[in-house]
Amino acid sequence: MGEKKASKYSSESKQVKGSKLFESIRGFSLSLKKSILILLISLFVIFSLFLMLSFNSNNLVGESTHELDYMDSISDLCDSPVEAQNYLIAFNSCSHEDCDNPSNHEIFLAGSDDGEEWELIEEFDNGHMGSVPDIVYYNDYIYLFHTSSEGDHNYDVLDKCFNIVDTGTVFLEGGDEDGWVDPSLIIDDDELVLFYLPGVKGQDPAMCPEDVESCTKEIHSARSSLSTLPLFQLVLESRVEAELNTKPDSGAIISFSDPDIIQLEDGSYLLYVSSGSNSLVYVGSDLDGSFESPSDDGELVFASEKEGGVPSAVQDLSTGDVWLYVHKDDEDGNRIIKRAVSDGITELSSSDFKTVIDDDIFVDSDNYKSFSPSIIRWADDILVCTEKDCLGVVLGDLDGSGSINAADAITFTNAFKIGTPYGDADLDDNGFVNWEDIKIFLGIYLKS
Repeated sequence: MGEKKASKYSSESKQVKGSKLFESIRGFSLSLKKSILILLISLFVIFSLFLMLSFNSNNLVGESTHELDYMDSISDLCDSPVEAQNYLIAFNSCSHEDCDNPSNHEIFLAGSDDGEEWELIEEFDNGHMGSVPDIVYYNDYIYLFHTSSEGDHNYDVLDKCFNIVDTGTVFLEGGDEDGWVDPSLIIDDDELVLFYLPGVKGQDPAMCPEDVESCTKEIHSARSSLSTLPLFQLVLESRVEAELNTKPDSGAIISFSDPDIIQLEDGSYLLYVSSGSNSLVYVGSDLDGSFESPSDDGELVFASEKEGGVPSAVQDLSTGDVWLYVHKDDEDGNRIIKRAVSDGITELSSSDFKTVIDDDIFVDSDNYKSFSPSIIRWADDILVCTEKDCLGVVLGDLDGSGSINAADAITFTNAFKIGTPYGDADLDDNGFVNWEDIKIFLGIYLKS
């Protein structure tokens, strides 16, 4: 029936039908072109907003001359980034006979995929002078903090080729006029938080003065950001304190130093503190708050009892286990780095620790000691973000597709042009779409 009915159409009717079909195709083509044009315009608007933000960055996030110094030259320095492994460790060694003198300490960096087998990062200037190193991945660079031979607290900024692209001296304001030692750093939102042992002029800050039988030692913290580095502002009160006694048979600890702070996957924190050849562990939920012993009775918990001090730890995200690294002198007098795997708050014995770095790692040098470890996750495919950044990734997916794409850019651009509430485009949740939302969205969009 359909074919017979169609045969009755006149040639004019067929032409009309063909004309309508052509118009439909042309309409679809114009609609497609319009969509593409809207997309291009939206991307142009986003890019323009980005340029405006860059031009007015001082008004938005504060001035950071150090950031500009090394970012301006980074493209000329790093043509072939070092292939990332899962973990990166900084540690001290020395080739000088007087290894107890911090001015003879050298810094080495090594990488590992399993936390056990380590190889030196040959691209780094291994043998870099400095004592008690600590590393943190911040603002897409590796920051290496350490004490110089002159006693200053320095930092180096390393790119992905392990070139040192910036360096400076760290300053502290707000207290602790006698200085500080033993840095440990952690990221909190867009800030760097520094845990440290306050200094004491003329004596070992980790121990009581010789003329007293007991004393109290504290671990303090300070904060900085890209706009304030290299200046850190002291956070009031202490993070943890301990009672020391100079008599070895008193049952109390006799030293307190070298803190190491890490965040666990559940958002809580572990704070390790060295006490001679021991490592203590404390727990907390607030970086600016107090840390307590994980024991029910408040007694000290030795994560490492006589198995090594100067701790550093990292959580294995695949299992939830905490890897604790310490250093200890072996039977030959060589200082080695050992590792134990646990839940992070369990008291460990000698059988729990395994040597992971010793003098075998030094192939072309006379270095014979390895100590003061600092470990971080390194691999590119491991999500390293602050709570604010991770939340932003969720909020920036405006069309609910699971990724940040051009459709989100169009939605956001329209919301900004209207200047009124537009669903999830109000990323800072203040009731309207403004410049702060642009800053958040661009940070997400450009990283996606």
